[in-house]
Amino acid sequence: GPALFGLYHSRIAAAVGCASCLACLAAYCTYQLTEPEAQRKKMRAARKHLHRMYAVGKMQEFSSSFGGLLHPDGRLNIQTCASMFSHFDTDANGFIEKTELHALLTGLAISDDSFVFEDVDNWMADFDTDKDSFISELEFTNGLKKWIDEKKEHHSKRATGSRRGVSRGSSLAGGANDWLVELPTEPLLTAGEQGSHDPDEEDEGSDEEDGPPPTGAQIVKRAVTLMTMGTLLCAFFADPMVEAVKNFSTASGIPSFFVAFVVTPLASNSSELVSSLQFASKKRSKNISLTFSQVYGAVTMNNTMCLGVFLLVIYIQDLSWTYTAEVFTIVFSTVVVGAIGYSSTSFKTWLAWPVLALYPLSILGVYVMEYVLHLDG
Repeated sequence: GPALFGLYHSRIAAAVGCASCLACLAAYCTYQLTEPEAQRKKMRAARKHLHRMYAVGKMQEFSSSFGGLLHPDGRLNIQTCASMFSHFDTDANGFIEKTELHALLTGLAISDDSFVFEDVDNWMADFDTDKDSFISELEFTNGLKKWIDEKKEHHSKRATGSRRGVSRGSSLAGGANDWLVELPTEPLLTAGEQGSHDPDEEDEGSDEEDGPPPTGAQIVKRAVTLMTMGTLLCAFFADPMVEAVKNFSTASGIPSFFVAFVVTPLASNSSELVSSLQFASKKRSKNISLTFSQVYGAVTMNNTMCLGVFLLVIYIQDLSWTYTAEVFTIVFSTVVVGAIGYSSTSFKTWLAWPVLALYPLSILGVYVMEYVLHLDG
């Protein structure tokens, strides 16, 4: 805070802090808008990778009658590739066209009806290097080799990661080509991407309202209406709330900040608390994700926008800064919880206790910094 640098009464420090907070808020909002598309891109890339690995396995099974894709020493069997190319080139014109590629994917059960046209385009993008809309024998061989090398690398990394003690040479050559038909595990692929159904998703659908989903304009209109109503309620009850906290602090002899640190969060965040408990009680992945999104959004709004507006008021009114302990405690707690949340996608139940302990520890930290270390003078 400014007090750490002796800037108890600096409009420049308040302006810099305000700009930093609002910039972080803008970055978070931008991330929320762009992250879903980035996630979808990751899922599409993961599905393409899984498809390539699956295609190599099906091609290995099919090539068994031609001698297999690889020689015993691990080299690509060019003769097998040529024989397979001739088999798939049904009109014998020296090229595999899209219609023949479509027949290849459906005939070997590499693709289902819902993805076959997309997979045809993906094959053409990877195999058709000269972009003439045909796959020549050389392109077919080179493309298949590239996919086999990709699967070989994936298998090697997985074998190394599992510490099975199998050397690269012994696991990938010497006739041990079972890895060609293995499938990788892709955590980015949801049940919906793989064409299966999740019973929970069906149950969740029953909880939702019937009827067509709202349009974008309806969503924006509802959001603006709710935000306007919330702003009016805050403006109406803000002064009475501050006076109530101030009067209670005077009557009890407890510093107003500690009263606000306990009472105000329960009043201002009660809606997030109740709705989060309701979502979490259903114990479904979709509901838990919504709970986390809501909590993250509330934390971001409280710790960036509110602090930014507060610093803006200090700048405009030319007030003194005496809030180093409070801000430092909030930032520290947020960074700790954020680091824990970023470290993994699943957590043990016991981890909730030290996270919950941050709240009373924060109050203790503010007391120590205010009345023992005297950070604000």
